[in-house]
Amino acid sequence: MEPGFWKLPFAAVTWRRWAYVITGALLAPVLVPATLLGLGTGVERARSRWVRDDRPTRRPGWWRGAVYALVNLPLSLALGMFFGYLTTLWFYWVAYPVLFWNADLSVGTWGGPTWIGAVALHMAPAPVMLFVGPWLLRQAARLHTGLVRRLLG
Repeated sequence: MEPGFWKLPFAAVTWRRWAYVITGALLAPVLVPATLLGLGTGVERARSRWVRDDRPTRRPGWWRGAVYALVNLPLSLALGMFFGYLTTLWFYWVAYPVLFWNADLSVGTWGGPTWIGAVALHMAPAPVMLFVGPWLLRQAARLHTGLVRRLLG
């Protein structure tokens, strides 16, 4: 059962999906040669059990592993870079007041002539992304596990 809107950013399933997407980007370049040889499919099937509700059904053939390796590399890199960048941005947005504590933000920055206006404007995306990010992450994990389900079983 999926947690509600207010609980989803703090639920374990969200963190499992985040770890699944980030490790996919880190492992994809390493697993391409192994998957092309038919050896890396077990690792991907085991990783997909982190976020899937069902169990893998069959062992894939060599050609399915090769197709998966070629499709998985750009998909995993794109998803990993996107969510890695969003994570980095989120921490930047939250830390903005600390990073620019004594800075004069009244000249050349957005948010108005005061320090509090600039900080409020630069911190505004953080709570939005805190609650929108898990929904984007759910769709990304669903896309990737759907690829695993169709090609690797």
